[in-house]
Amino acid sequence: MTTLPFGSSSSQAPYPDPIPGVIPFGSLCIFMGPPKRGKTALLADWFARLRDGRPICGLPTNRPTALGLLTTDHKWHLNQAGWFAKAGFPDVRYYALRDQPDILWRKLKTPAYADMLVNRALDALALPPGGFLGIDVMGPFLTSRLNDYAEVVGGLGTISQFMDRRQLTLLGLSHMSKQKGDTRDQYKDPYERIMGSGAQIGFSDTMFYLLGPKEISQPYYEVGWQPTHAPSGTFNFGRNDLGLFVPYSTDAAAEGGEEPSEADQQRLEAVVDQMPSDPPGWTRKQLKTAIELACAVKERRADQLIWDLQQRLYITRVSRGRYVKTMFVRAT
Repeated sequence: MTTLPFGSSSSQAPYPDPIPGVIPFGSLCIFMGPPKRGKTALLADWFARLRDGRPICGLPTNRPTALGLLTTDHKWHLNQAGWFAKAGFPDVRYYALRDQPDILWRKLKTPAYADMLVNRALDALALPPGGFLGIDVMGPFLTSRLNDYAEVVGGLGTISQFMDRRQLTLLGLSHMSKQKGDTRDQYKDPYERIMGSGAQIGFSDTMFYLLGPKEISQPYYEVGWQPTHAPSGTFNFGRNDLGLFVPYSTDAAAEGGEEPSEADQQRLEAVVDQMPSDPPGWTRKQLKTAIELACAVKERRADQLIWDLQQRLYITRVSRGRYVKTMFVRAT
């Protein structure tokens, strides 16, 4: 027998997923990364993309009914305001805890007070059902003892209930722990580096991470995601003169190439049809070779066509140098 809470239904969710399969409607997702690596800058870009219905990391999006941001770490004008202005979303709804003169910061370690502040911020933001909330950063609302598994579960469960009552989807930012100097005693999986208890991993619906060149010994930034019921994936970024994240390297260099001709488009679709839809997929070399042969083009043009296929959501990069055929609805 299936037991459902009062007033609930087993039917389809009442609002579309912000990122189908990756950020489901009503989910609680966590986006972690080392301090000062650009999580807020990336969040600002994602908010603008969700507002406009543009792809995020090559994945299709659905517009939430509204977007709002709750911040805990900085005064608005000293940090988030600048990034959201650069991303083209200066009028985003926000509630900055640091700008509230009556906050009793020492009482944040008291769960009841932390819960009250979350609800106070949600009341001020007044997001309608189907809205999308970002919390930058979420730790202060979870517990003052991030290494205590039960405390973290209690904080996550309580925040999840707040979201459910208001029919909102949540993406909360979190910090990573530092790696140890001894390479034999370092984390192998980026998700294991989350600061505090692993309960944040187990009780979140999708985990995201952002690693910089310093962490991965590469000239780019890497964003990864691990949903509960969809394939995991990664996407590489560089940063432009404004500090905003842009597709890295070959993909970025390929941007601006001519659109494929009608004949080449048919050939590209034939190539994509041969690709698997599940990881590990094709290597970039396999994909590039197939495009070069099908369209009789050279290497640089093949790179441009790969970038074009990603932007139009025909293919998805699922790990370093590997691609699969996108099974979501493609953008037109």
